[in-house]
Amino acid sequence: MNIDHLTFKNFCEDITEDQLIQFEQKYRLNLPAGYRELLLKYNCVRIKPYGVVLKHTSEIKKVDEPDEEFGLFYGITDDNVKSIENNYQEYIIDGRVPSTYIPFAYSAGGDIFFMSLEGDTRGYIYYWCHEFEDEKPNMLHLADNLNDFLSNFREVVL
Repeated sequence: MNIDHLTFKNFCEDITEDQLIQFEQKYRLNLPAGYRELLLKYNCVRIKPYGVVLKHTSEIKKVDEPDEEFGLFYGITDDNVKSIENNYQEYIIDGRVPSTYIPFAYSAGGDIFFMSLEGDTRGYIYYWCHEFEDEKPNMLHLADNLNDFLSNFREVVL
């Protein structure tokens, strides 16, 4: 994995291991190690360059858009937009996405990045396009783990 080209900027207060454990226990989650490390190191974080290379976006968006401008990794915070808990409630608890996933980041266009929490796909990263929520497929596999996902970041081509 090569992520030396990335710059991480924290947008929330740091969290403790105890805060992370409380969140996991509240929702009976066991977050993948790489994501736990990112939360403990940065909590809410923006990454430069902003572009994420999306494979096979035409499967969902019906257009060939290879790049998506990245927004922010959610964190443990009272800020609803940046809150992993608020987004977990909105997408998982409200039944919009199966409970085997967790929303962990969003794109500048309002789409969501999810991480699988169970089975053979544990840690896999998926892209969810809000404009095609009711269409199948609506979850696009992007990477097998957080490191592979981060290695796909590059300057956005607009």
